[in-house]
Amino acid sequence: IRVCIDRAAAVKFEILAGAERTAVQLFEGIGVRLRFVCDHTPDASNREIVMRIADSTDPGLLKRALGFARPYAHDGVRVTIFYDRVEELQRGRDDAGVILGHTMTHELTHVLEAENAHADNGIMRSRWDERDFEAMRIGELYFSEADVRAIHNNLSAFTFPDTSRCMRVAAGCSPAGN
Repeated sequence: IRVCIDRAAAVKFEILAGAERTAVQLFEGIGVRLRFVCDHTPDASNREIVMRIADSTDPGLLKRALGFARPYAHDGVRVTIFYDRVEELQRGRDDAGVILGHTMTHELTHVLEAENAHADNGIMRSRWDERDFEAMRIGELYFSEADVRAIHNNLSAFTFPDTSRCMRVAAGCSPAGN
């Protein structure tokens, strides 16, 4: 799965790199290979997922949400992360992008599953609490079995026949994906 990040927010390199690493590891844990690309025009097949990381979120927009996905869209920005809200949660925590990575994973999963559903627990829970943030920090917040099945059932919509053509276009891209 290729994810093209459109950064509208000023995210520190180490936070974004940590977030990408977290997302890559979470998806690898269920047998899905995730690659982040940057400064890249999405391919015409629309198999690539465009994610925007934005800040200055309108306080009235999706209150308490860390982002949103457009799981039924087939082009354009399909995931938006409200980085200012994530950054507020990260304050005082030494997690190097772990919350951002889980937020990215959560929203990407909506797109990969092609649905807007939430689970009672785990990564796809609709609202995380302090126990969930602690589980993230120690690497123990997981996908439910139903989410893993749903992701794998819809994977062909996002995979490329020849994954070797995914390459980094610009210098300075984060180290998590190639």
